[in-house]
Amino acid sequence: MTSFFDFNQVSVILINILGILIGFLVYKHNQKGKTNRILALMTLFMLLWVNFAYIPRMIGRENPDLALSLLKVAWFVTPLLFTSLYFLVLYLVEKEKKYRIISRFVLFFGLLSAFITGFTDLVVASIRFVGPYMAINYGSAMWPFLGLTTFLILATLYILFKEYLKATFSLRLKLQYFLIGIFIFYLANILFNIGLPLFFDIIRFYWIGDYSSIFLLGFTSYAIVARQLFGIKIILAQLLVGFIAFILLIQFLSIASFGWRVLNGVIFILFCIFAYYLIKVIREEAKRREEAEKLAREFEK
Repeated sequence: MTSFFDFNQVSVILINILGILIGFLVYKHNQKGKTNRILALMTLFMLLWVNFAYIPRMIGRENPDLALSLLKVAWFVTPLLFTSLYFLVLYLVEKEKKYRIISRFVLFFGLLSAFITGFTDLVVASIRFVGPYMAINYGSAMWPFLGLTTFLILATLYILFKEYLKATFSLRLKLQYFLIGIFIFYLANILFNIGLPLFFDIIRFYWIGDYSSIFLLGFTSYAIVARQLFGIKIILAQLLVGFIAFILLIQFLSIASFGWRVLNGVIFILFCIFAYYLIKVIREEAKRREEAEKLAREFEK
């Protein structure tokens, strides 16, 4: 069990490093861009969520009151993260005026959900432990909270899919990267942060939902700078591949069974080979795109 918590500790540290680095690179790429600013804010919410969901699980037995307070911080920023994700989509497709009414509802419900979860016991009432794992006793407003969260998710997906069908070719390429990240993030959270804990009281896989946010950040960052900056694209791809390889390596080192260790070792080696060729293909594809865009600009002139 110690190896599991060591794995979580290393993963949280790595997510913080990657989150700060990715957020900084995208923000510096265009400090005045609305999408870049919102991404920086979303990165802040993401890191607060991951850290304040992890720390209470480390101190919960010794100091349950402090752990509960810190856990409420994580739940406080959760609807803010979903709200910032909505506005990121809105500014990415450049349709702020078209969806003004929906945006007002999203902002209101996002702030309302954050206030209820952060400053009352209506959603997160208390904590308990099931073996070595911390579980949450939910309050009477848990189902309304899930309803508001579902609205935030559906509003984001509605605009994303509607504008994707009408988007230009270049914008559609960006939205494809964004769709990958948001699909991983939503699916992991629905399964491991809502479905399993709420319906089956299975809480040991919470970290999959929380840590999936790094995929959302990585693919979203790529979508924002895609077809704009060659160096950033390669860096983001390498960071994502490196993160997955690091997770596989930690899992390999933490397994005691010889058979499972051999299997994970083979998986790690195969992934490294795959990652090498993936980065190579991305480099070649990015170079070809830059050359094609350069020729297109010269042709237009």
